[in-house]
Amino acid sequence: MNGQGGVRGFILAAGRGVRMGPLGQRVPKPLWPLGGLPLIGFALHKLRLAGVREVGINLHHGAEAIRAALGDRPSGLAARFFFEPEILGTAGGIKNAEGFLRETRRAACAASFGRRPPARPRGA
Repeated sequence: MNGQGGVRGFILAAGRGVRMGPLGQRVPKPLWPLGGLPLIGFALHKLRLAGVREVGINLHHGAEAIRAALGDRPSGLAARFFFEPEILGTAGGIKNAEGFLRETRRAACAASFGRRPPARPRGA
């Protein structure tokens, strides 16, 4: 991959999905369907629309299923996967991909799946 002049993205997809109980154990959170698409597909699409051409994705729980579902060029993006044998957390996941992110001057990050957006103040 050549990061010169391009924008790289990074998706945090290593979570266990424990808050969802048995569903999180059976299906990795990035692959949960929403409107017929896996959640990670929305992040990939948004990154592509933002001009990203290469994406790094950290993996842990369900890594094989996620890789199989995405293939080598998810949403037309060149992809590099970063497996975490032990979950590293948000900062650890980014640190694990430091070399990938350093190879470019610009990066975009699509973080956590399944979190609610912050509540809007009344009248906003």
